[in-house]
Parts: sequence; C-alpha cells; structure tokens
Amino acid sequence: MDENIKKRQVPKKSIHKVRKKLYLQCLDEIIRQVTIEYPDKGLLLKVRDEIKMTIALYQTLYESEILFCIKK
Repeated sequence: MDENIKKRQVPKKSIHKVRKKLYLQCLDEIIRQVTIEYPDKGLLLKVRDEIKMTIALYQTLYESEILFCIKK
C-alpha cells in the first residue's frame, strides 16, 4: 500500500482521489478474503458501504463549505 502511494506521488496530508481509490481497493480485497474464508462474516460488506457513505458525506460537506466561503 505504501509503495503504491509513494509510486503515484500522492500528497501525505490530503484527501486525494488516488489515495481514496487505493484504500477502498484494499478494503474490498480484505472483505473478499474474509468472506471466502468465513462466509458468516459477510457483514463486512455493510461496514464497507458505511465507509463509502461517510466519505461521500464528508466530501459533500467539504464542497458546501468551500461554496459558502466563496460566497462570503
């Protein structure tokens, strides 16, 4: 994971599209592996969906705040 982030030169302290994509791919792979080994642990899919919704919410709030600041 760190190698991919360094290779793509992603800034360390920012919400970056590439960083987000890499983390979501990693989470999806972990969920896939756990679900294959322990089918009853499929609840991780709900956790993943919750994380995606939370990220979308923060993105919306961030964009709204930027628009608010621009209007002021």
